Amino acid sequence: MPSEGDRQIQRRGPTLYAQSISSKPLLLAARREAIKNSQGAKPDPRSPRVLRKIISGGQTGADQGGLEAARALDLETGGKVPLGFKTEDGPMPELGPQYGLEELASNEYPPRTRYNVVDSDATVIFGRTSETGSRMTRRMCKESHKPCLVIEEFDDNGLELIRSFVTRYEIETLNVAGNRESKFPGLQRKVRNYLVEALGDAVGFFDEFPERA
Repeated sequence: MPSEGDRQIQRRGPTLYAQSISSKPLLLAARREAIKNSQGAKPDPRSPRVLRKIISGGQTGADQGGLEAARALDLETGGKVPLGFKTEDGPMPELGPQYGLEELASNEYPPRTRYNVVDSDATVIFGRTSETGSRMTRRMCKESHKPCLVIEEFDDNGLELIRSFVTRYEIETLNVAGNRESKFPGLQRKVRNYLVEALGDAVGFFDEFPERA
């Protein structure tokens, strides 16, 4: 049985999965890059892309937490949502002008999930992957050959995973997905604060970070 917070990076074709088992390959790569930079190495002329946008499907919980984090980090926002700006709490049309979300013709969730996976460079899923929506998102990432990182525990290890993930895959547009608020109470705030802490340095925005809880 893996210990809490211990993760494993498993490569399945072009898709990356971080499960609750070890993160050594990804973390070691990040540390090697940090050491290289600290030694005054010349920058690579093919300078990596910088995260500039977070998108999501607008659902309560992880989706909206990701959008709130982007706003706090002064990043662009967007994403596709079901017809009527459907969420588990009912229609939320205010998400359109607030975050630049776009309605689809279908009021079902799967079409917007696929659009957001395809329209982004990679996806981070927060929460339990046993939930239907998260399972579907993982499957669509695999089918679309897009990197996918799963964060189940909000610990320091996960923070470094996110930073390394964004750097390694040179992610400009990140899709944030995961459990809805009713399935994981408090997730929206957790994701917002966790992403701000994980990405604040990467986008050069924050010196101090909010509490994760």
